[in-house]
Amino acid sequence: QGQHWRVTVETPLRLFCRPEHRARGPSAGAASSGASSRALQRCEAALAGPMAFQSQCLSVADANAVLSLLAYHPEPMLDSPPAFVSQQESRDFRHSEEELKAHFRQLKVTAESCAGASLPEATTLTTEFAALVDDVEEHVTVVAHCAERCHLLERLAKSFREAYAKMQIIATCECAEDEGCQEPVPRSHETVPKMTVVSVPYDFGLSRGKTLLIEMTKTEFVLVLDDDFTHSMHSCVECMLWKMRSRHYSLWKPFDILGFPVQEDERIFGAFRGRLRVTNQQLFLEPMVEELLPDGCVRVEICPMVFLGRTARMRTFTFQKDLRVGEHEQFFYSNAYNGVQVAVCFDSSFPHFRVNTMSAGYVKRRERMPELMANAFQKLGFERAMLLFRKYDHGRMSDYDELLDK
Repeated sequence: QGQHWRVTVETPLRLFCRPEHRARGPSAGAASSGASSRALQRCEAALAGPMAFQSQCLSVADANAVLSLLAYHPEPMLDSPPAFVSQQESRDFRHSEEELKAHFRQLKVTAESCAGASLPEATTLTTEFAALVDDVEEHVTVVAHCAERCHLLERLAKSFREAYAKMQIIATCECAEDEGCQEPVPRSHETVPKMTVVSVPYDFGLSRGKTLLIEMTKTEFVLVLDDDFTHSMHSCVECMLWKMRSRHYSLWKPFDILGFPVQEDERIFGAFRGRLRVTNQQLFLEPMVEELLPDGCVRVEICPMVFLGRTARMRTFTFQKDLRVGEHEQFFYSNAYNGVQVAVCFDSSFPHFRVNTMSAGYVKRRERMPELMANAFQKLGFERAMLLFRKYDHGRMSDYDELLDK
């Protein structure tokens, strides 16, 4: 109790101190509390140069507050964007040891106890981290498809601009039925920089919309969202990119699709992730997951249609373009043939702000949904689909019995 520590950080990366743990917006950090202001002053005083950090003797709480503000600058893109676009479909996307190391730099942290009355001899603790150096703004493009409520796209884009000034955003917006649009027409957004909006014909559909968006993406990864999602303080694109680079997966079975928990939906319906099973022309989504990976991620066969995807691999997977709805289940079920690797990780989430849209065109689309869904599943060969949202426990035999009864 009352022990103090001196913390030293050694790294080839360029260090700096940020005014807030997670700054958002142009005015972020302008007004800091007294405690955070003191932590920032201590952090800046500890910077002994762009690549060295040594704090004074601090309590555990103060040391943690200072370290939470310490950050590093990303390094320029390791590969040029055209390399991602021109990759052949047959390419093996597993990283070699050398390729994987190129995306990380070592970061050595040493904590030395300050000798005092309660601790006459100093104690030294040392650990090393592998720091991801990729700049997410250069490696990720955000995409979304929209119909009848294209005004939501600006809300989505502005939420990302609070954290990422340069990240590319591409969205498709379906024209109204009476506008007579014949083909996709891209244009720059009037108020949001580095955002492209593509006007597409009425009833273009999610399958064709997402196919077009992925074709237009020129970065290595694509973040696929719906129009009513936003970025928030709980959203960590860096965390998701780190999972795509993690040594736990990249050397053997790299993720093609990395999903996240949609907390608002899970509170209402349950977790939409798990396995797909077909029995007697019935499609079952079973929320049982066997594989728990070292960092808490789980491998699944289906997840919500909002995820971070590997662009070149996404182009090898197929959407059934004539489907207006039902493309979700079709995509994951059919692309199992192509070896799609899907996982869900829980350290990042994007809020799903549902909007009660009651325009005549939107209501018309929603009213035809049951019939379209039934036709879509019949095209896939399923007479019925059952989505078992309750979270089943592997340790309870009654859960297995209930699944067998279904």
